Amino acid sequence: MSDTRTELLNVASEIFSRQGYDKTKVADITKQAGLGHGTFYHYFNSKKDIFLELIKSFIWILNKGISSLSIENTETKEEIEYNIKELYRVIFTTYQDNLYLAKIFFGETVNDPEIQETKNYFYKFCIEFIGNYIQIGVDKGLVREYDAKVIAYAIIGMAKEVAFQYLIVDTQHDIEYLVEQMAKFEAYGLIKD
Repeated sequence: MSDTRTELLNVASEIFSRQGYDKTKVADITKQAGLGHGTFYHYFNSKKDIFLELIKSFIWILNKGISSLSIENTETKEEIEYNIKELYRVIFTTYQDNLYLAKIFFGETVNDPEIQETKNYFYKFCIEFIGNYIQIGVDKGLVREYDAKVIAYAIIGMAKEVAFQYLIVDTQHDIEYLVEQMAKFEAYGLIKD
């Protein structure tokens, strides 16, 4: 990737996270990057194009981290607790390491079908991954019987809101503290006594 393209992406992520999609203009991005409009259009077709690329890059980072977790060979309650912590660690660390992208992805509502479809892809992946993990635990008798999809949505919602409140609004919290608190809450709500 060229340095100019990377600079445009970095500047755009900062501006979108601060101003939102609707209020951001291509001129804002090029001005802050110190580049002309023509340079922007050499790399991107539109504001929507660069916004979609930013969303897709955040999805790729999160999916890569979540996909690295091993869930199939879980045999004990301790392994479930460990994997729950790892899931939250991936989510919170990715959020903290990519604050602009996280704010764009989770905080921005854009009324555009293509952008919404791209976001929905990520949610579908997460719901499937977490739902499968819960179902594996249920099948092995390690996790209480719940509707795995409903619980997966609840977990995503909790993680999203906790990450937003504690890593963006109130930045004084340690990720390990958040991981422990969320994992403890989830484990004692899911794991059988």
